[in-house]
Amino acid sequence: MKKTKRKPTVKKRILSVLTYLIPFLLMYWFFFILLPSKIDVAELKSTLQGLSFYDHLLMLLAGILSILAVGWTAATVLPELKVLKATQASVVSQLTAVILPPPADLAIRFGMYKSYNFPVDKSAVAVVLSGIARYFTVVAIALMGLMALLLTGQGGKLAIFWLVIGLVVFMGALWIIKQLIISPKTAHKTGKIIQNSINWARKIVHKKPVTDIETGAVDFGKNSKEVAIGNFWPIAISNIVWGLSCYLVLLLATRFCGIDSSIMSSTYLLFITGVMLMLNSLPIPGSGAGVTETILLTTISFPSTQVQSAFTAALLLYRLYTFILPFPIGSVAYFTWRYQIRKRYSS
Repeated sequence: MKKTKRKPTVKKRILSVLTYLIPFLLMYWFFFILLPSKIDVAELKSTLQGLSFYDHLLMLLAGILSILAVGWTAATVLPELKVLKATQASVVSQLTAVILPPPADLAIRFGMYKSYNFPVDKSAVAVVLSGIARYFTVVAIALMGLMALLLTGQGGKLAIFWLVIGLVVFMGALWIIKQLIISPKTAHKTGKIIQNSINWARKIVHKKPVTDIETGAVDFGKNSKEVAIGNFWPIAISNIVWGLSCYLVLLLATRFCGIDSSIMSSTYLLFITGVMLMLNSLPIPGSGAGVTETILLTTISFPSTQVQSAFTAALLLYRLYTFILPFPIGSVAYFTWRYQIRKRYSS
């Protein structure tokens, strides 16, 4: 007897619509309300038109490096996977993240791993580890930026405060992950603590308690132990390289737009990159497009409107070479993958 599909409730339909509507409204507000009120559009246009062919070429190469770095990170959590196929899955996942709400990007990557003939458990572990490593990386880049600011004498008490808070959170999260993979017994205890903490929070907002986190923590620790421990350094290094490749794009864009180190130092831009990556990791369609720029332009203190316009141009270029560039590449990768699947089943 076939089970009939339950129709989505009105609440779920409304939430589904909002996941698309809110990012769209934010981007509209950013491009058509905030930007015209904060910057000189003529200066912005002039700055972008002033870039040379070689400026764009260097940023394009940096953007491609970023895409390849993402592929490298994917290959480290699924060691038998070749970097080329890992890059194919990653760039399609990036494209999906822009078009569809999360976790659609994770689902498509999981499906592609299975189509490469990897078992379900390995594919699932690779997707989860990849996501965890990404969140650790975005925090690590911001912490590296704060450390660099302090070492170069550009950070004050506020930088020290956030560095301490960030390190405590970072090390605490790393400790939790370590506990999950040490042993099933430790994972059981850690999962129970996490589940109880989540249920305490859910009780406050009158939500039903969850019961599968404890079991999931044990399964995750058991399945990911070999990869997480055996490939720890390749995972860590590849993700840091990805973060630094994003920093390279922003650094080049900022300098090519006429902002020198006396206005925005390289160490300050490293910190900004970390903040941008954290904001971009927000689980909304479009990876925070418009949200990131809005927060940065309203919180950074600029010495003049000219500098603000130049930095806005740099942000737009950063988006072009890290956010828009995966569109055509991801589309080609997706149709290539579909062609490979059809060819395999037709032969």
